[in-house]
Amino acid sequence: MTFKKSKNEVEFNLIKFILSALPKNKEILGPRTLKHVYADESVIVSTDSKRLHMITNKSGDGYLLEPGLYEVVKNIKSNIVLNKVETDLTYPNYKQVIPKSYTSKWVFQKWVRAVEVYTFIIKNHKNSIDPDFVRDLYKLSPDTGLKWEILFDEEYSPIVFTAIDDLFKEYEPTAIIMPIEYNVVEGKHVVSV
Repeated sequence: MTFKKSKNEVEFNLIKFILSALPKNKEILGPRTLKHVYADESVIVSTDSKRLHMITNKSGDGYLLEPGLYEVVKNIKSNIVLNKVETDLTYPNYKQVIPKSYTSKWVFQKWVRAVEVYTFIIKNHKNSIDPDFVRDLYKLSPDTGLKWEILFDEEYSPIVFTAIDDLFKEYEPTAIIMPIEYNVVEGKHVVSV
């Protein structure tokens, strides 16, 4: 099965969002399946092991993507092509990284710039996250931005971003981003992941 979407289709930005969590380099550590987009009956997921993006897998009366693993054939500014891969590989259990509870919840009711969200996380979570990961959240709606709900439990816990905008509400776009701990050792910042 081949999946093709053009920029003027609603699903284009959703899949662009999913693809932004794939590893950037071709030589990744860990399972080879991380180079693929995974779809099951309920969600479409991608991860590079530092963040996970997922959306609800539905479109009208069916699936946006039939369940399975997909390789990216084309991912350019105006066009996306995915091919379903027949393989015996098993996708990692992505549900393990989804936090079960949260102690803190913030909602951005208006569109804000990515740098404002990033700054907010540093001030309130006591850790940092990769600023590129925050910028990738805006691939869902690059022209208008989105309203986000941000959930986390404690320091060093994953941070969950859920788009609460009516535009994509039925797809429940969610990003789970692992924090980065900054330590100061001998006057230098050291990143612990």
